[in-house]
Amino acid sequence: MMDIDVQKRMLVYKCKNCKKLNVFFSCILSVNIYCKFCLTNSEATNYDNGFSLYKVVVSPFFICTMGCSRNYFKYGILIKPSRKSFYDYSYDDNLHIGVVDEENGIVFSFWSEGIVKECASVEWKGSVKAFSAIRTKNSKSIEDFFASCGSFFRESTYDCNTWNCFDFVLAFLNFYGYPLMSVTKEVFTKKVIFPVVNDTIKYCRFVKSMKL
Repeated sequence: MMDIDVQKRMLVYKCKNCKKLNVFFSCILSVNIYCKFCLTNSEATNYDNGFSLYKVVVSPFFICTMGCSRNYFKYGILIKPSRKSFYDYSYDDNLHIGVVDEENGIVFSFWSEGIVKECASVEWKGSVKAFSAIRTKNSKSIEDFFASCGSFFRESTYDCNTWNCFDFVLAFLNFYGYPLMSVTKEVFTKKVIFPVVNDTIKYCRFVKSMKL
């Protein structure tokens, strides 16, 4: 969870001279980019001596997708593989989704044991935030949601195919103020979740390739 005021995209370049990879954030890129390994301190005043770089990865993934101060957010939507991590994830694996309170790091989700409360830095370590729910003057709390709709998400009502963690998140977003009553789980997953998962998988594959 980072406070950040601009979107940052990570870009990776490979130096034509030393072949080493350079990682930059898009928000600090200038017109002329030089290799941090080849450009010595003595050359720092003469950028014409720097070695030009070329892209090896046009990175589509964000380091952080928060576009404004955290004061605008109270809750976020987290996703993670049901088993293992995104580094071992394949598209046939199941995903688990939950609602995180961004002020205290508590994650609420729904599964075979009903609604569970876990820690974002422990049980949800390695999860990815799909997006943050914008807070308005009419926004309601998750405690209000539990008081109003908690009976629909008991252990006895859970079904892995027809009534699961995605139904829980969609119900919360509707209660919170997002007009998603007509949005199915399939559409929500395709339009919101899959793009984030795809970017995450690309990032994990890139990191694994760097370790080879």
